[in-house]
Amino acid sequence: MVYDKNNRFNVKSPNISIAIQFTILANSSYICCLLKQLEKNGIDIYAFVFLEDKYNKVKFKCVIDNGNNKSLDKLNIMRSILDNDGIEYSETKVVKVSSYTNSNDLSSQFCVLLQNLSVYSFYLGTDESVIFETCCPTKTIQVLSSLF
Repeated sequence: MVYDKNNRFNVKSPNISIAIQFTILANSSYICCLLKQLEKNGIDIYAFVFLEDKYNKVKFKCVIDNGNNKSLDKLNIMRSILDNDGIEYSETKVVKVSSYTNSNDLSSQFCVLLQNLSVYSFYLGTDESVIFETCCPTKTIQVLSSLF
């Protein structure tokens, strides 16, 4: 592969966008009920992380929808379900990068992000995307866009 100074990683430019991540604090049985409710309402989860501590407390991070015209409705349904159930949650803007094809490129790009800003977490999506939770989503997009 020939090095292209305008495309440092020699890959097709991915789709980079801001998405909403929900962080939910609950027990694992509630998370299962929530997933069933989301499925019943036609809401797809595009990425998620499930972390359980030794006290059976769960931190569940998820990104729903992919930014189409109905995404606001789906976000409102998610909020309504959580509010009605009295569940503690927060919303954060994250960066969703679609169409990753090479894990070596991902590692290199992650290192570039670490050199330029604070990265709190990153995880893989079900649709071949990567979610970056950083201090500044706008700057994250700028840094990632400069790599292609």
